[in-house]
Amino acid sequence: MSASSDPCAFPSIHRQVFLDSPDFISCCRMDGTYLDVNPAFERFVGLPREQIIGRTPVDIGLWPSPRQREAFVRELRLEGRLLGYHRRLSRANGEVREVEGWASIVELGGEEVLLAMGRDITDRRRDEQELRQYRDCLEQLVEQRTRDLSEANRALQAANEAKRTFMASMSHELRTPLNAILGYAQLLKLGPGLTERQRAGLDTIEQGGQHLLALITDILDLARVEAGKLVLDPKPMDLRGFLAVVTDIIRVRADEKTLLFRCELAPGLPRTVMADEQRLRQVLLNLLGNAVKFTDAGEVVLRVDARRHGPRARLDVEIADTGIGICSEDQARLFRPFEQVSDARRRVNGAGLGLSISQALTRLMGSEIVVRSVPGQGSRFSLALDLPVMDAPAATPGPACMPRGYAGPRKRLLVVDDVAANRMMLAEMLQALGFGVVEADNGQTALIVAARERPDLVLMDVVMPVMGGLEAMRRLRTLPAFARLPIIAVSASVTREHGQECLAAGASAYVPKPIDAARLVEQIGALLGLCWIR
Repeated sequence: MSASSDPCAFPSIHRQVFLDSPDFISCCRMDGTYLDVNPAFERFVGLPREQIIGRTPVDIGLWPSPRQREAFVRELRLEGRLLGYHRRLSRANGEVREVEGWASIVELGGEEVLLAMGRDITDRRRDEQELRQYRDCLEQLVEQRTRDLSEANRALQAANEAKRTFMASMSHELRTPLNAILGYAQLLKLGPGLTERQRAGLDTIEQGGQHLLALITDILDLARVEAGKLVLDPKPMDLRGFLAVVTDIIRVRADEKTLLFRCELAPGLPRTVMADEQRLRQVLLNLLGNAVKFTDAGEVVLRVDARRHGPRARLDVEIADTGIGICSEDQARLFRPFEQVSDARRRVNGAGLGLSISQALTRLMGSEIVVRSVPGQGSRFSLALDLPVMDAPAATPGPACMPRGYAGPRKRLLVVDDVAANRMMLAEMLQALGFGVVEADNGQTALIVAARERPDLVLMDVVMPVMGGLEAMRRLRTLPAFARLPIIAVSASVTREHGQECLAAGASAYVPKPIDAARLVEQIGALLGLCWIR
């Protein structure tokens, strides 16, 4: 059938689109006889055009039965056109393919004809199905991984909480006996008639206790760093006075090793800055202590410079030594917890926590410790701190020292502690100053003794059996007679949160164990308004 005589012949431009279309197009009479098909239709069916024209879809096997095609035509007449319908059609080789099609009844050459266009979507549907299966599988996998991660996170949180509880418990258990050890060492050193050997022995006991206390503090700090609960407490600080204290401590250590220690302070240092004095001292003493420890000859130098910019100043700190140095492999491990990169001879005096904690504290301050070192030539540790500058001078309390007693009427103190050794130590220290002392071994007994003895001040341990110190303080505060009674909470738990909990329970002040006797006495004097005899 030629294009000119064919009722389906299209104008030339339309004919070209018909021939070039990637979608298969067919034109047939209403009885189904094909009038024309394009090359894409031939390729889909798998028959040449000559074997299609003049035959019906049922004849070539495209439709399985005449009834299906008749139903299709009825639906088409009812709707006028069908857009985006889906059918499963068979090719000449028997392969069934899924087709998406469009069909319409049009008039051509005075005759109604059915014009249909379609495309093979079998591969697309298969890909979509595979994609859906993959997506469903991926969603299931993500859900499972999310559940696994959630379980792992809960387990990790439980483990961290158990570790924090264990660390806090161990800190409390270790600090409790240290309180008696260090307390009696301080108390005995104040006694008259000590021989040099006795005084040296007490110094050794105190130094050993302080070293053990430092290790306990480091371990507790590490746990708080890992839990993200270590926070800074910045206050106005006399910078030069602070550095003088640090250098005095290190100079003694350097002198013991016959090392030269120099402190080079720039002339433009601000007088007062806002900083956490305790934590900054911890960092500097650790870095300077290591410099002295790992230097056998030569010198250790502390350099501090400052550059003012508005209300703040950048403090550049450098600690340099002529010590053994650190190789590059060891520098990579230097700030890891429990890592000690020196030879075994130098490891006996530490647990490998100092640098790890110092780095964590420095990062909390907004900086980082940087190390440059060459084996055999020494090391340089540096950090830069951006600190607020204060116009007013910082308060500089004088050194605490033990008085001999106090003037005025005698005061009665209640010491509450479940550990007999701690009660005895505090009782002896306070009685030596002229206080009357009564004792209780738990919070419940303390309430009874307080009601009977009417003390002027209470020293209340926090962790005790039967009734703890927190509950005892709360109950005392509900009684009108003790609403304004000075209470000093004494605890081996040294976290900031615990101190705040004690104050919230009714404590007037909080003193950590091991107790610094001189500081405790000053606190008692402040609360009772005493005039000390020095």
